[in-house]
Amino acid sequence: MAPDRLFGLILAVIFSMTPSVSVAGEKLLRVSDFGARPNDGKDDSAAIQAALSRGCKEPGSVIRFSAGIYDVSRMLLVNRARDMTLACSGTVFVLHEPVTLLDVSNTSGFRAGGLSVQYIPAPSFLVRIAGRVSESELRVHSRVAYSGPVEGLLGMDLASRRPSGRDLYMREKPAQSKAASPGTLEISGLRKGFLPPVGSWTAVRQKIYGPPVIRFAHCRDIALGAIQVSSGPGMGMLFLYCEDIRLRKIRVTPLSRSRALSTNADATHFNSCRGAIVFDGCTFERMGDDAINIHGTYLRLKDVLSPKSIRVVTGRRDVDWMPVSPRAGDQISIHSPQNPFGDPLFLGIVVSTKSEPSTRSAEVSFQGGVPQELPEDAVVWNRSASPRLTVRNCTFLNNRARGILVQCGNALIEHNWFEGMSGSAINVTCDVGTWWESGPTENVTIRNNMIAHCNDGAGASAGAISVFADAPGIPPQRGVHRRVRIENNSIRQVLRAGISISSSADVIISGNAIREVFGPGVLVRSSTDVKISNNRFEEVTENVAHE
Repeated sequence: MAPDRLFGLILAVIFSMTPSVSVAGEKLLRVSDFGARPNDGKDDSAAIQAALSRGCKEPGSVIRFSAGIYDVSRMLLVNRARDMTLACSGTVFVLHEPVTLLDVSNTSGFRAGGLSVQYIPAPSFLVRIAGRVSESELRVHSRVAYSGPVEGLLGMDLASRRPSGRDLYMREKPAQSKAASPGTLEISGLRKGFLPPVGSWTAVRQKIYGPPVIRFAHCRDIALGAIQVSSGPGMGMLFLYCEDIRLRKIRVTPLSRSRALSTNADATHFNSCRGAIVFDGCTFERMGDDAINIHGTYLRLKDVLSPKSIRVVTGRRDVDWMPVSPRAGDQISIHSPQNPFGDPLFLGIVVSTKSEPSTRSAEVSFQGGVPQELPEDAVVWNRSASPRLTVRNCTFLNNRARGILVQCGNALIEHNWFEGMSGSAINVTCDVGTWWESGPTENVTIRNNMIAHCNDGAGASAGAISVFADAPGIPPQRGVHRRVRIENNSIRQVLRAGISISSSADVIISGNAIREVFGPGVLVRSSTDVKISNNRFEEVTENVAHE
């Protein structure tokens, strides 16, 4: 039996001991009745899709999967379902193509648990650097005979499985890999001067932002529990324009220590969601990017169309996703390009939105009048697309970038363990420079977390906990983030500051233990009303620095 498939059977046994979601009194649909049988090696995509399609027509349906491996070759769709449950216990989905496993849209009330997902072949793998063939070509030793594009190379510490060394992105002009001889690959098309040390280990990512493993769009009331994502060609779980999401005991971790990465990009990513987002008891390890990213999307003003309407476009100019369409009743603010986080030039309530996919734009109409002299490229922020975030009792280990990006109004982050990520453990931020992710935060509490061995690689920021606003070319914006509480955290062995505060007001930093920091314990810049008390500092360059 192939090793990957054996791992799948082991997962099936482990997950069979995990209770599936509760299913009492609902309409039961067994995928076996539609022809999907575990462990038979056949493609179960059509049979599972038939069961899901039936469930979409019958509110309250429970789709029952037996323990074992289901082979899937194409994306499974759930659309316009109501109160659907995927009831699994020891269920393993194996994908043989780099496609999304499950796409759920326009659905209210969705439950799933007791399942795991893996890709065969895995979308990332480890290689050992053998040497340079030319200025733009490497020879590497590999157990995987892969020929095709390579979008990323990420240095890895083999003992700790931490990301380390050079991190090369090649999304616009991917390199190419080909088998040179048994056990050897040649990777060509690299930037000149890129040469990891001979004998070092590197993770190869064929894709960086490939299809997500699970995708939700325009859904509400989502509860996911006891789900393992072992690998993925892009993000693990992507949520777009969703409301009220609960994730409990989610694991995004590789199958074994010999694997390079879990997901090639973020473990979980939330764009323009609302309501409450809750993580409880989850584990995230060795992703190619962030563990949790919660954000809205800043737009740019294109035109004032009438006394009551404007046209907006995506804030970032080089992306191909659609601009976020505000809902009727949303509150929109428009800000000067020179003061993007300051007092708004206009604040209004949306009446209607009309999207135009071909131009990635949207026409937005308001209840009252719109100023006719608004500057072109003014920053447009949907204040209503800002969820409440809770992250507790979670573990974050050895990923390429950051632990949590908080870009929403309210957040509570407590009793978590962060260790080994190359970037900050926690970033509280927003930006109109790189990703155009909104928005400013208020009422953020970060308490009783343990943070170690972070912020020394590709995703590094000013501190292990960093609060800032990013607006390149513009003087520091003050008072962007408000009412931030950072209390009783343990921070040790990190580069740069232990805690970095910028562009903030009304901040309390109290009761933290900060030691072995290669920078100041606390760094404060462009902020007001920052109270620092009762912290313990050991082996830092200075306790508190103001710039």
